[in-house]
Amino acid sequence: MTNHYLDLLAHFGIGGAHPGGFELSKQIFEQQHLEKNHHVLDIGCGTGQSSEYLRETYGCEVTGIDIHPLMIQKANERKTDVTFLEGDVEHLPFTDHSFQFVFTESTLSFTTIPRALKEINRVLTPNGTALFLEMTAEPSLPDPLKKQIKDLYHIQDIYLESQWKEEMKAAGFSNIECLDIPSNLKESPLSDMKMSPVIPEPLYELWDLHVELVETCKEHLGFRIYRCCEF
Repeated sequence: MTNHYLDLLAHFGIGGAHPGGFELSKQIFEQQHLEKNHHVLDIGCGTGQSSEYLRETYGCEVTGIDIHPLMIQKANERKTDVTFLEGDVEHLPFTDHSFQFVFTESTLSFTTIPRALKEINRVLTPNGTALFLEMTAEPSLPDPLKKQIKDLYHIQDIYLESQWKEEMKAAGFSNIECLDIPSNLKESPLSDMKMSPVIPEPLYELWDLHVELVETCKEHLGFRIYRCCEF
């Protein structure tokens, strides 16, 4: 099924479209003890903003994967020393235990979550770290609004924090925790954009609906930073 919201992100080429933005990503990465010999997998890499930053800042070997071909095209235009591949998180084209660090930024909600988590656990080394920055329902989220969110973003479900942790545990992860969101965090402006020359008019309309829904949901829909460390 076509996901028009993902088409929107691809055509507008928005880097750091996830909650908290790129500034949050940088602060999280600083806490992860990344080393040059680590192989990192950026799942749902989009236009490659985080992948490029990790490669240039920490010297890790980085692979980015995204299901949208336009995202991968724009990621490759960065001309950075990162391998970008078109692919599906539910069927990752990597051997078992290939990566010391795997992360997602507002990606898993657009997948069949149990299947995606099992694949991520498969490619993670036994002593590796998985980091998931993902949309999370607050207990106050009413069912009609939940349906509206699911319909707009073409997602199967919106998990509570407890449900995310249950699914991670079922997928084989252990030592699951929620990281604190920095109190001094300021939302990053959308400065990293690689807009397509021609953007279909319906995507502008979808953007307006997205902005309106974000405002409506701000008390009922949040995000969490889940970390699973196998050591």
